[in-house]
Amino acid sequence: MAATKGQQTAGVLLIVSPIALLILSIIIYAIVNWVMTPAGSTTVGTGTTVANVIFFSVGIIAFLAFVPCLVAGIILLNAKPKV
Repeated sequence: MAATKGQQTAGVLLIVSPIALLILSIIIYAIVNWVMTPAGSTTVGTGTTVANVIFFSVGIIAFLAFVPCLVAGIILLNAKPKV
C-alpha cells in the first residue's frame, strides 16, 4: 500500500530539501563573493566575511541533515496508511 498524500509530500520534501538548500547556498555564496569583492582586489570586506560564514554554516547544516532526512523521507514514503 502506498503512503497517504501528506506522507508523500513530507517524504519528498525531506529528501529534496537538504540537497536544494546546499545547492542554493553554494550559488548564493558565489554570487555574494562575485558582487561584494572589488575587481582586481585580493582583500575582502567585513560584510563578505560575515556572509561567507553564514553560507558556510548553512551548507554544513544541509550536509549533515542529508542522511537523517533521506532515511526519514524513505520511511515516510514506504509507510502504510492507517486504516
